[in-house]
Amino acid sequence: MNEFSYDTIRKDLPVFRTILSDKDEVNPHLKSLILSYRKEHPEGYDTNVRAWRSAHDSHVRDNKFSFFVKRIESACNFICREHFGDVSFFKCSNMWMMQYEKNDSAYPHDHFPSVWSCVYYVEVDNWCSPIIFEKTLEIRPQNGLLLIFPSIIEHEVPPTEGQRMAISMNFRQI
Repeated sequence: MNEFSYDTIRKDLPVFRTILSDKDEVNPHLKSLILSYRKEHPEGYDTNVRAWRSAHDSHVRDNKFSFFVKRIESACNFICREHFGDVSFFKCSNMWMMQYEKNDSAYPHDHFPSVWSCVYYVEVDNWCSPIIFEKTLEIRPQNGLLLIFPSIIEHEVPPTEGQRMAISMNFRQI
């Protein structure tokens, strides 16, 4: 294999956010599904997330989440169309749930080679830790907050004081 040299460029990358308007109806349903899933799979998975985390293919293992996966796929497609003028379509390649408790955290990581990643906050305490992007942008979780961002952005969660229940997904272009 040939050796490669490289140059670098700086480019601002967006982190899109919205609060789902129907969070008060959606979140109790999602919370119930996550608690049921965790009851069936209490062991969790050892990853960069230092909290209970479901399998990366939870959307395949349990199709009860398909309504939500489709909704977030539509949001990714909307962002590409409205903000980038691109009519590409994206499909969920990974979905997992997390439940953080006191002192749980997530080490710095990204989701390359996916194109888009997201996190949706189902239920959070007021004093839970923020998600930190590229060590510069801190966003405080709130119930119903959806974040969608390019998968190459590094992010982390410092040890938390409060609880948080969230769903994360990665998307690939189809």
